[in-house]
Amino acid sequence: MLRLKSPAGEVTPELYKVVDDLCSEYGQNDLRATTRQCFQIHGILKGNLKTVISSIMNIGSSTVGACGDVVRWEAWRKGGRERGREGERSELECYVSHRSETV
Repeated sequence: MLRLKSPAGEVTPELYKVVDDLCSEYGQNDLRATTRQCFQIHGILKGNLKTVISSIMNIGSSTVGACGDVVRWEAWRKGGRERGREGERSELECYVSHRSETV
């Protein structure tokens, strides 16, 4: 499954056409709109991912951040929260605090 990032749910007609064509050609021909205001293409074979993602990027969109694959989560998780150190500040909290002081 590939999820398309569409901030504020905005999708241009050109982007929709490309995604719909990709779904027909590489997916299982059922483009799905989600409650998170994005689209999902199911059934893409691993060997076709590069082609599909590059086609999406060439039209001006992305899949980065659409499925939780962003640095924020990794920085927070590595900050010790999953190890039971809730009383300590995570690396992300320290970074955000530092950045807000320098602005």
